[in-house]
Amino acid sequence: MPKPEGIEEFLERGEQKERKKQIEELQKALEKEAAKNPKGSAVDGPEHYRGYEVLEAICNAGFAEGFCLGNAVKYLLRAQGKGKHHQDLEKAQFYLNWYLDHYEKYVGE
Repeated sequence: MPKPEGIEEFLERGEQKERKKQIEELQKALEKEAAKNPKGSAVDGPEHYRGYEVLEAICNAGFAEGFCLGNAVKYLLRAQGKGKHHQDLEKAQFYLNWYLDHYEKYVGE
């Protein structure tokens, strides 16, 4: 017999749904912005990020490993469900390569 869901599990499930919704909304907004700017590469340095490096800022804040690996997993998982399969695989590869190239600086061993 399955164990009834407790309040903690219920709240956690609700928070996960809300986070998923926020991430999906952010992805839609980013895709909309990227579509406005065909000049920059959607994989490495979109035009709307020129002038500052978001990835560097996030990694300098101590989130290199989670951010890079999390993004790589995200793009691998969503590659099958979208029409931009190759582009999502390139994005996953970009984050893995960037992480490996900068591992010593941000994570060390």
